[in-house]
Amino acid sequence: MTPTTNTVKKILAAAGIIQSPLGSESRLLLACRNLDASHEAGKWEFPGGKVEPLEHPEATLVREIKEELDLEISVERIFDVASHVFETSNGPVHIILLCYLCRARSESFKMLDVSDARWVRPSELNQFDYATADIGTVAKLREFLGVK
Repeated sequence: MTPTTNTVKKILAAAGIIQSPLGSESRLLLACRNLDASHEAGKWEFPGGKVEPLEHPEATLVREIKEELDLEISVERIFDVASHVFETSNGPVHIILLCYLCRARSESFKMLDVSDARWVRPSELNQFDYATADIGTVAKLREFLGVK
């Protein structure tokens, strides 16, 4: 049976392309999904999460980054919109991922709800196994930053 738009679960999520604080070496913060995540466990991604009802996506980012990494950020601007459909045992899920450029207020973070996280140089972006929804954004970011 072909799914209809009424049977596809829809998720709006926000992700932060978090740049290191001004005045420090130019790096980006990546996070690794928890190993017990329901989808793409152990994959790397730009941290963020699901937008709650009536919540602005920028507020989602500030909240999620604080909950997952105990890091304060400022959201600068939208960078990319990614759309991805994946299959689950309960049927297809369509995720719309709003990716924002952000700036960290410090380099210090805690891994509260991620299995790993690290600051990476732009030239290191191609060294990670990314969640599917992030792959296109990584390519656009590398082009934007002039990284081969």
